[in-house]
Amino acid sequence: MRHELRHWSLDDFRGVKQTNKQITYRQMKTKTIMFKIGDAASHRTWTDIKAGFIVAVSKSGKTVTFQAAKQELLNGPDSGELDALKVCVGGFVGHTSGKQRYAVSADTTGYKQKFTLRSNGQWKSARSSSHSLGNVLIDGHHPYYDYNF
Repeated sequence: MRHELRHWSLDDFRGVKQTNKQITYRQMKTKTIMFKIGDAASHRTWTDIKAGFIVAVSKSGKTVTFQAAKQELLNGPDSGELDALKVCVGGFVGHTSGKQRYAVSADTTGYKQKFTLRSNGQWKSARSSSHSLGNVLIDGHHPYYDYNF
């Protein structure tokens, strides 16, 4: 199951010209999040998402340092939980289904990574292109591991 990263309302599309009743991504109103030290955040790579915290913010507020947190899967296949993930035969090694639940806690030894605010409103890794798909920082804790990749 994929996490929804952004929720849109009709107000986000007011004043946008529509062609054949389709709205392109560039036409969507970007909701920029300004982070503060201690805010919960998540580093979205390609298919995985790592939860963490903001540990530093530049004076301009346009560069932040993210530190990964410890995340413990609470409902793994062998956990005995009622909502435990299910693993079945398929794909290369198997197929995992179900909604993942994690406990997230601060980790002073977690990796640190700098993110910069781009003109498109996204927080991207300081080492990546604005047009690349991965390395995006989003607000809140949304840990996810893609077992099927």
